[in-house]
Amino acid sequence: MGKNKFERHPLITISIFILTVIFTLDFLSANIYSLINRYPFYARGQKKKEEMDRVYHVRSAIYHHDLARNKAVDYGARGNYRHIVYTNSLGFKDKACGDVPLISDKYRVLFIGDSFVEGIGFNYEDTFVGLIGAELAKKGIEVLNAGVISYSPVIYWRKIKYLLEDTGLKFDEVAAFIDISDIENEAVDYYLDTNGNVAGSGVSRKIYCEGTDGLSGLKTLIKNNSIFIYSMLYNLDKISKLRGNINIKRARWTIDRNIYNAYGEKGLETASLHMDNLRELLDKHGIKLTVAVYPWPDQIINRDLDSIQVLYWKDWCDKRAIPFINYFPYFINGRTKKELKDTINKYYNAYDIHWNQNGHRLIADVFLDFYRK
Repeated sequence: MGKNKFERHPLITISIFILTVIFTLDFLSANIYSLINRYPFYARGQKKKEEMDRVYHVRSAIYHHDLARNKAVDYGARGNYRHIVYTNSLGFKDKACGDVPLISDKYRVLFIGDSFVEGIGFNYEDTFVGLIGAELAKKGIEVLNAGVISYSPVIYWRKIKYLLEDTGLKFDEVAAFIDISDIENEAVDYYLDTNGNVAGSGVSRKIYCEGTDGLSGLKTLIKNNSIFIYSMLYNLDKISKLRGNINIKRARWTIDRNIYNAYGEKGLETASLHMDNLRELLDKHGIKLTVAVYPWPDQIINRDLDSIQVLYWKDWCDKRAIPFINYFPYFINGRTKKELKDTINKYYNAYDIHWNQNGHRLIADVFLDFYRK
């Protein structure tokens, strides 16, 4: 009597058996973890972050959301780096908690933008706003950081209007850093309610911000039902460093015509209207305005040097005689894919679209050089 196929291929049989056991145990462990904790294994770090975020990110009835006032939040170690957030009496990220007078005899520059300006992941003094503040303080100039994650021009305008006309805060200059993601925010996420305050649309962002590699369904299945396989794939992604910060749909409206048509054109038009509101408000109060734009890794890897983001806002500034800082050439200066990837690895956090310490330093140095001139 001949051997069956299992007996003819014992190594393959044993391997299949072992893999089946591993996958089954992995699946069961992941689902037991989710059942006990009420969130999947992959979200454990995010849940801790969200709990801390709730301590200092708060809702605003006027401009949607803000930072809580005079809060200190210790995020613990980020690699070998400890990340501690302090907010001052204005609800601005600062080097320490404390009272900030509404009126000062010093010349004041107020920065506003989204998570890049807030400087998520870093102590205030290591963010580009903190670095600029430390340098300008030597000249008797005071820097304030009104930036918060997920801000966009409608919030820039409405928050600054509130600070000037309701709070009574006095400052002399505004530096608005318009992010790539601001355009989606303007088109999809925010609107002005009947009282002229910023409200959220409640529209899901998933249709725009998922990756574009066509494997999102499979990745979601693995993330929700695995510990071992997810951890293995996650670590492989981290080794590559570029996984997770390129092919982001939110960034690709400047590159992909279909995404531009879906919301990019509308977002730019809406953002322009709100920036006009901001300019008129600042003109009324005799306050200067500077506008800056900068790339995400997607713009770098695609050499999107003459980007829609750059051309649109340069034209907007030129027509209104507003100083304009274009950071794109400082990041997109390589020609080969390797050079462009090296730039991303040098200036951006691994597995993230935000700058690392090198990136914050570059942004600060360019701004200071521009400011001196």
